[in-house]
Amino acid sequence: MKVVIASTPEQHVYIKEQVDYLFHSVFPMFFPLSYIASLQQFNILDDSHLQELNLQEIMEATAAIQMIKTILENKIEGKRETSAYEELFNKNTNILNKYQLDFPFRYQDFSLLSPE
Repeated sequence: MKVVIASTPEQHVYIKEQVDYLFHSVFPMFFPLSYIASLQQFNILDDSHLQELNLQEIMEATAAIQMIKTILENKIEGKRETSAYEELFNKNTNILNKYQLDFPFRYQDFSLLSPE
């Protein structure tokens, strides 16, 4: 018999907080605010499916969001980029998409905006 443990409401809240952080703190460094608003309208990183994930799946999705966030923050901080970043970005993007947290970006889509 296989026992599957459900994800917790606290984990759902944590992912929602991480998604909110991406939209309000990270994405503005790469995209105009009007574009970010349209991403939200198109349900990018929509979390309505979180309740369907079991414990292992929610942990994998959480780790994927954290890794993408870290990679993008490193880009913002001007840290040296390596091919490993792109590989990790792609791997974690695939994980998010697997769990219906739509993230239709490529690593190359993230170029810092010029200060106005």
